[in-house]
Amino acid sequence: MTYELLKLVTTLLVLTHQTRANSLQDKAGKFLFNIIRFSNDACDAGDSKTGVCMTSSECTSSGGAASGTCAKGYGTCCLLFKSKCDDIVKANNTYIRNPDYDASYKPTAATNCKFELENPGDICQYRLDFVKFQLEKPQEKPTGVSTATGVGACTTDSLTITGANKQVLPVICGKADGQHMYVCAGTKGEKAIMDFKVTNAAMWDIKVTQIKCGDTSLAPPGCLQYYMGEMGTVSSFNFGGSKHLIQSHDYTVCVRPEAGACGIEWMEDPDETDAFIMSTADWTAANVAKAGGIPSAAATSTLSAGPLVGDHCTESWITIPGAFTTTSQRDTLDYYVGEKYADAKEAEDVKLVGPQDRMCGYRLNNKGMTLAKTDGGIIPTGSAAVAPVTPDFSSANIVSSVKSYKSFMLYVHSRASGDSPFKNAVKPTGFKLKYKTLSSC
Repeated sequence: MTYELLKLVTTLLVLTHQTRANSLQDKAGKFLFNIIRFSNDACDAGDSKTGVCMTSSECTSSGGAASGTCAKGYGTCCLLFKSKCDDIVKANNTYIRNPDYDASYKPTAATNCKFELENPGDICQYRLDFVKFQLEKPQEKPTGVSTATGVGACTTDSLTITGANKQVLPVICGKADGQHMYVCAGTKGEKAIMDFKVTNAAMWDIKVTQIKCGDTSLAPPGCLQYYMGEMGTVSSFNFGGSKHLIQSHDYTVCVRPEAGACGIEWMEDPDETDAFIMSTADWTAANVAKAGGIPSAAATSTLSAGPLVGDHCTESWITIPGAFTTTSQRDTLDYYVGEKYADAKEAEDVKLVGPQDRMCGYRLNNKGMTLAKTDGGIIPTGSAAVAPVTPDFSSANIVSSVKSYKSFMLYVHSRASGDSPFKNAVKPTGFKLKYKTLSSC
């Protein structure tokens, strides 16, 4: 073999060896890379909390706390939280907590404790879940006072949320555990603000979920709350606390229609006392009777026959577009149309009022009426009311729920701060309602 040929063979052998070594090194490198690097997905942090899957060093540098493992044991499930006033939230699944959590926060003087939610990009909404929320309750009417102003106001402590679009959400106080809100996230770099005004002892733990643009879980425009599933429970803020309706609320609750749903049914929560009390200035005995109440019984009787509707509701109410009960549907039919309209001789014979979907009063449903002497759920004039043996809200005692075949929304309005002094003796508790979507309409 010539020297030149030997040199060529040797060179080829060296190159082949290097190529194989590089290939093995690449495979080994990729193998190690796949183990160490993983997506920062959500993970179970225990105690019904959601963490973020990170390396232990990432968790430490993010100021989080390790709470279990993820990524088949190679990652740390990191519980992210912000608990200092003026903190900025940028990461998904972060919990905003009061200073000194999990003890109450009691500043030495009235304090504004703010948190900013900064959009990292490609985020359209935040969902805020109030895991724990306990502030001072709204103002109530003083005992023995015939009129009072400011009833229902968050006078001392409150949370005010401003979206990135500068929209101010309903101000809340009292207790709101289990409630949620959707907030506009704006565009990359824009901020939504959560401003806590604290004077008394307060505690909060609020989960911030970032929802990407185009995600199917985005709430429809204009919806403060968005519920999913064929059945659920919806309540006014502070219902789980002092059961006093917070003033100056105007917001919309939306329910996602599941596949095949053609309507929705609403009813008072059967396990709650006073599950629907929305005040109205027309709460007189005469008007309660006129709207379908019971003239001979107290307005708070278990025999009360459903809600006040329409123009009777001038202070606080809910609106379920297209809603009706069996009774209200019968009462609001157009009795006279076309030629028959000309045959009407008395004005009171003409019923062209249309659907009465604004509802207030002491009852949303005809309640406890099964053993009463009724005519379609209403005790006829001059008839004696017979109290049911079990005056509760079990299915046996429901005469008429509220249904809508037109909308899956519920609009909430409570009396404004500028309204006339509160005169009614019964405080408005707000509402706690069950819903069920309907597949047969």
